[in-house]
Amino acid sequence: MSWQARVRGFGQPGVMAPAGWDPELYDALLRTLKEELRTEFQAEKAVLLGLREELRRGFQAETAYAIAQCMARVEELRYEIRQQKDHTFDACPEQIVNMPEAIGEKEAPNPDLLHTEKGPKEPVPLGESTWNALLVIGLAGAGWFDTIVASGVVIASPLMQLAFTIVLVTRDFLGEPLTAEIGPAQRWRMGAAHDHKHVDLADTSLVSRVCNGDSSLIMSNKQADLIGQVNAYLGLEDSQLTPDGLSPGTVLCVLCIFWWCLYLGRELRSILSSVEALWYVPHGPTELVDGTVLSLSTPRRCFFYSVRLSKAAISCMLLVAGILWIASTTSVRRLMLHAVVLKNLLELDTIFYGAFMPMKFQVSIKKLKPLHFRNSVWRSQIECFLVVLLFAVAMILTWSQLVAPLSTTMENLKREYCAGNQDFVVGINDHHGVAVVRPTVHFSEDLLPGFVAQEVHEYALASPSRQSQLLVVNNIRDFERTRLETVATSTTQSLQCEDFDKWFLWGQGDAIPDRYAPYWWAAATGLGLPSNSTCADMAAHCLGPHSQLLRMVCSVTCGCVEPSANPMYMVQAQGCLQQCRDEVQFWTDEMPCEDVATDSVAWQAFWDFYPSAMEAFYGASQAQRSQLQALAENMKQAGCSELDFELEPTEILSDVRFCDGHPQLFAPLSQFCPATCCTGNSPSCPSSCSA
Repeated sequence: MSWQARVRGFGQPGVMAPAGWDPELYDALLRTLKEELRTEFQAEKAVLLGLREELRRGFQAETAYAIAQCMARVEELRYEIRQQKDHTFDACPEQIVNMPEAIGEKEAPNPDLLHTEKGPKEPVPLGESTWNALLVIGLAGAGWFDTIVASGVVIASPLMQLAFTIVLVTRDFLGEPLTAEIGPAQRWRMGAAHDHKHVDLADTSLVSRVCNGDSSLIMSNKQADLIGQVNAYLGLEDSQLTPDGLSPGTVLCVLCIFWWCLYLGRELRSILSSVEALWYVPHGPTELVDGTVLSLSTPRRCFFYSVRLSKAAISCMLLVAGILWIASTTSVRRLMLHAVVLKNLLELDTIFYGAFMPMKFQVSIKKLKPLHFRNSVWRSQIECFLVVLLFAVAMILTWSQLVAPLSTTMENLKREYCAGNQDFVVGINDHHGVAVVRPTVHFSEDLLPGFVAQEVHEYALASPSRQSQLLVVNNIRDFERTRLETVATSTTQSLQCEDFDKWFLWGQGDAIPDRYAPYWWAAATGLGLPSNSTCADMAAHCLGPHSQLLRMVCSVTCGCVEPSANPMYMVQAQGCLQQCRDEVQFWTDEMPCEDVATDSVAWQAFWDFYPSAMEAFYGASQAQRSQLQALAENMKQAGCSELDFELEPTEILSDVRFCDGHPQLFAPLSQFCPATCCTGNSPSCPSSCSA
């Protein structure tokens, strides 16, 4: 018999208990044994019930979500079929709606999970971004260091975007507005643009070269670059001041701003949709099952709202800063570049996420399933209307306040730089301060280089043995002395009175020093004639007001040595060689003391030239011009008698005696009228007059 049977028999009638048996001790042991067994059973039962509950809840959530997705899709299809074929059908069989009996009646999903009287619920995907880390912090099974890093990424990402945004709107980054360039443009145009010191060898002004795109500039490059940007932005030719229709820069600027608004609009809608969808998540302890947010605690919800709304505020600031930056860009080539830079700046949180977010959090965020929010027809239309309205307002304000004023400012800037007459330069007389203006040649890429420019090019590239037609000196002192040398100084050199063409073209006559070769070559080219022209070829220009160099190299042909030649310009100051003028004294001394006839060709020619020559040299008012013309006509008719010493005839503008001549303009008229002018010994009078 086993010990259990013997124990059960103790205390029964006819059963003898062993010696020392205590019935009370037996009862106590029995009760203790029963209690331990009951406790173990209850513990095992609790574990099994907990496991059952966990399995049921997981099954319930997954099944409810799957059925909700099914019903949403069926409702969508039914709506489409109603619209197209105008007939109805049951959205979902009852067996689909009913949950399995194992879940229980109260666990059956509500068909209105994704469709209510207010409208269907639509999914809002939770993408892989820094902001969604707030939903999984503390639930991702990550370590404490991963949690700290993830929290730091959530905080640092918006702060860095905010820092970039603040930098974007500072004046140091955006620079001065284009309107600030109007004043410097006016000062440049009033000063350096027309300064005679900045004329190049082709005799074009600085403003003409800057406004017409001269790529060889060594000064005013900032102005040239700015004008080039304005031309490219407005689609202008060098000579245009206003665009024809829409300018390419304006169109591209508007497109870039619109693209930037689209990008920020997508970002803002994503933020607001996630905030709205989170509103429908049930309140309670944060519960995340297989990526589905079943409930969310109030602190986590508030923190998520705060971070997302702060991100929305930063995005709005970034939108404004980006528009200001794009609208202030004056280079059409940089517009697209700036737009791309802004796009990358907006994706800073994505870069932070990929670079620093711990892998545990990335995996958990990737598993997050979309949230849902109610989206009725009216809500969708109102949202669409507001989006279109905000975009329209943003583009209208941008155009009216930024883009159009920028184009107007560019037109004004181009007008300040390049409008009006570009082809003149101004110099100021160092003695009396009068400003002197002269015309210049208009710049053109097709403009043929002048003689000097060609010679400079040849001199720069030719071999040292080549004879240059430039006057070469060896030191700064000689350079400055020769550069400032006057015609009168040049004609006092010990040169023989003969034409230079004999020596430089044919190698005949007395040798002329090589340093005078540039004088000879420059005479013809300065008149626009071939460099191999002879003095006879250039004789028609001898009496020109700017033919000083010609009279120097062709003194004989131009009449500098002839006492009977037209006295106008026959002085050293106007190019006649000193040796030639000395010979005139010799020939004059041998002449008879007789006045020329009134109808003499030389006498008539001198007075024909007289009014224009004096006006060109001194300048004259209308009254003075009339006096000069009247005097010339009177002299042509009266002849030498009007030069009588007793009448004291003097030149109107310079107050010099005609008989003595003008040292800067004409030789003494005593050569024509010795009988009237010569009253004693005079170097310009025949010796016979003093007899």
